[in-house]
Amino acid sequence: MAAALAQVRNALQAIGIVDVAQRDAITDLITSMDVFEIATDDFIKDMCRNICRPGGTLPNPNAEEPGAPAVIPRNGVAISPTAEERLVLLAYYVRHLKRTSRPYPVQFNPARIYSIIEIKKREKEDKVLAKDLTAPTQIEDLKKIHVLSRILRRICCKFEEQQEFHSLTLFVKRKKFQRVQTIIIRMRLKK
Repeated sequence: MAAALAQVRNALQAIGIVDVAQRDAITDLITSMDVFEIATDDFIKDMCRNICRPGGTLPNPNAEEPGAPAVIPRNGVAISPTAEERLVLLAYYVRHLKRTSRPYPVQFNPARIYSIIEIKKREKEDKVLAKDLTAPTQIEDLKKIHVLSRILRRICCKFEEQQEFHSLTLFVKRKKFQRVQTIIIRMRLKK
């Protein structure tokens, strides 16, 4: 438990959350890196909003003094929008490590965490494009490939009769989700 909490504090320090009150408020809710694996962006934003709100009680650190109450009211801890975005990015980074089967680093590197911003943006764009109804579907693409392969077979049969070519290659290029994918269909003619 203490090692997991130290790892969370290390990660918070790496993304620039050095204020003790902020760090303690966050580590009250997130006690291990495993929480970041399942934390969505909305969860992190709600958590930050709830930390900012005053309410509830905390154990009084000075409860041993005579006349001191056992609990004190909890005041909200201000978490800046920058810190909130960095927490969202940290959660995405931890999910990315889990997705790619990588272990948590012993010492979190801020440059590595911030470098993942581009991957997060691309993934978000891909999700938007996937929801686009005008984007081609895989079924349509497979039908096109099937039709092209039938056409190629006919062409190959004609070339086989004429024995002019040894091989025929068709390159079908399509742009899908901002990545160019190349489908290569090769048909060799018999001699």
